[in-house]
Parts: sequence; structure tokens; C-alpha cells
Amino acid sequence: MKVSNGISSYNSLFEKLLSELVLPPEQHPRFKIKKLYHLTGMERGKTIVALFKRFTRIDKLKVLDVGCGSGGISVAFADEGAHVVSIDLNKNYTRITKVRACEKKVHLDVVYADACSSPFGEGTFDILVCNDVVEHISKVNKFFSEVGRLLKPDGLAFIETHNRFSPDIILSDPHSGLPLVVLLPKRVADSVVRRWSGLENSLFYNATYLDLVKKLDKNGIEIFFVDLQAYLKEAKTPHTRLPPLSLTQKLMGKARELFIPLIDFWIKNIYVRLFIPGWRLVGRKKNRN
Repeated sequence: MKVSNGISSYNSLFEKLLSELVLPPEQHPRFKIKKLYHLTGMERGKTIVALFKRFTRIDKLKVLDVGCGSGGISVAFADEGAHVVSIDLNKNYTRITKVRACEKKVHLDVVYADACSSPFGEGTFDILVCNDVVEHISKVNKFFSEVGRLLKPDGLAFIETHNRFSPDIILSDPHSGLPLVVLLPKRVADSVVRRWSGLENSLFYNATYLDLVKKLDKNGIEIFFVDLQAYLKEAKTPHTRLPPLSLTQKLMGKARELFIPLIDFWIKNIYVRLFIPGWRLVGRKKNRN
């Protein structure tokens, strides 16, 4: 936002609507964080698109962006030639998404709809994206049932949500910035967030890894990829070295061989499930035939 002669002006209608309809007041401590989150939505979308390109083509596929928010991810998929349907239960977001699509000169089918009871037929979509959405769903079992219903056989689902047991999330809920919110009962958390942040608590489902995987599997979606930070991938990858020339080097080589599986076990079974701040999961709808 620009300020000229004491009068606020905006770079685009999208930014104007974002400030008027979605963001907290400028003096609110979470204003800059929330604004940046929305303004960088297309960058997040491009990252997700790049992830899917590892497994499939994007152009001409039918993509459902569930809880599309301000539309950045939807626009990123449309830029790649996908047929994108964007849904949200907040009419302010559907309005903002339409404006963003218009300004970026892409076509989106933007629909005001409930993610737990959508108007689309069974097996409609090739790709389903749920970015920072699952935690805001009150009827989470119904939601995952709908995800399974909407995906075509062998269709792909992207799920990103926070980990309630991560120390980072416990110390600071990413939505309100307050500690311990994800561990509190819903009614208590609502009161705490309203009292201490001036925001409404929109969290309903604070996931654990096992419960998330179980819910997806129950609805025919098998997780086959967990996206971890690059340095974690490097940590479990042995580096090429010259052949050891001494006994000490040989012992060190044996130690590396021992520790690499331990590091791999730590990442896959402990860090991913308990400590990682959030998961970026890709699942495939099982083909029953």
C-alpha cells in the first residue's frame, strides 16, 4: 500500500480488496505477516506446481483448489494450462480470487462452496490441492471423505498442514502467534485467541502424522511422498569421498555407514512425525480395478 498526502492508495484492486475484506487493521501485530502470506500466494503455488511436475504433467488437467483463499495457488496452476476450479466458503475470498485472476489474465472457475459438501460429481478432478486448509475444517472426517470422492482413480492430492506436536507450532501458533493454542480444547483456545490477539480462532483440526495418514488411507488415498527441507535430504545422503588411506579413515567410513541409516530412521520415523513444523504430503487415489 502507498500513502500520498495522507490518503491510502493501492497497487491494484486485488490489494485494495485484500486490505478491506480480509486483513486485520494495519496496527495489528499480525497485519504484515498475514499480508505477506497473501501477496506471496503465487510463489507458493509455483512451488506446488513444480512439486507436481515431478509426478505428472499439469496442462489440461482438472485441478480443484480447496479453500482457495486469495487465489495465488489457483493462478499458478492456471498459468501452466490447467483447468482450475477454486472453491472457498468465504465470499470475500471468492471475490478476491476472481479479481486476482482477472488482473493476472487467467481463467478460473471460482465457486462459493463448502469443501465438505461440494457440488461436483464423483471422480471429477485429476489434482486436488489443500494448502493450509485442513486445520480450518470442523467436519474433518467428512472433508477427507469428500477428497476421496472427488479424485479420479490415480488422481493426486496435495495436503499441507501444521503439526500440533512440533515445538515451533506449540510455541507460536502460525495464525494467532500465541503459544499453546494447538494443545488447548477448542472452546478454551477460542477464548484465549480472542482475548490476547484480537482475532477469531479458526483452528479446528490440529493434526498428528498418524491420524492424518489414517484418515487419507481410509478414503482411498495413499501417501507416497513427503516433502522435506533440502538440508534434511542432504543429511541422509552419503557424499562421495576418496578411498580411505588409513585405519582411522576406514573406521570413520564404517561409522558413516552406520550413522546414515540411523539418520534416515530419525528423519522418517521421528522428525517427520513429531518435530517438523508442518507436512507437505502428496497422495494418490488408489485404483480399485
